[in-house]
Amino acid sequence: MLLWRWLVAGFGMMQAMMYSVPLYVAGPGDITPDIERLLRWGAWMMTLPVLLFSCWPFFGSALRDLLNRRVGMDVPVALGLLIAFGASTAATFDPAGPWGREVWYDSVTMFVFFLLSGRLLEQRLRDRTAGALEA
Repeated sequence: MLLWRWLVAGFGMMQAMMYSVPLYVAGPGDITPDIERLLRWGAWMMTLPVLLFSCWPFFGSALRDLLNRRVGMDVPVALGLLIAFGASTAATFDPAGPWGREVWYDSVTMFVFFLLSGRLLEQRLRDRTAGALEA
C-alpha cells in the first residue's frame, strides 16, 4: 500500500508542478485571469487525491499521537500540510480575499512525495536487514 501511496503522490506532484510552473515563470499580464484560474483549479484537483490518499499515514499517526496527548513527528507534518492546502484552497476560491493569490499545491505534493520516498526506502532497508539477519 505504501508503494501505491508513493505512486499517487509522485503522479500528483508531477501534474501539480506542471500546472504551477506557468504561474511562476509568466510575467505580469502574460496569462489571462481565466487561464490562471484554470491552472489553479487543475493543481487543486491533482493535490486532492494526494492529500486524501497518500497523506493518510501522516494524518492517522498524527491523530493517534494527539489522542495519546503527545507530539510525534507526524503532528507538525500533518499540521503543515493542512495549513498549506487550506490556505491554497482559500486563495483558489477567493483570489482577492485575505489569503492572497499565492497557492502552494506543488509544494504540498512534493513534500508528501519526498516524505513517502524516505519511508519507502526505510521500509526496504528494514526488510533487507531483517532478511539478512534471518539468513
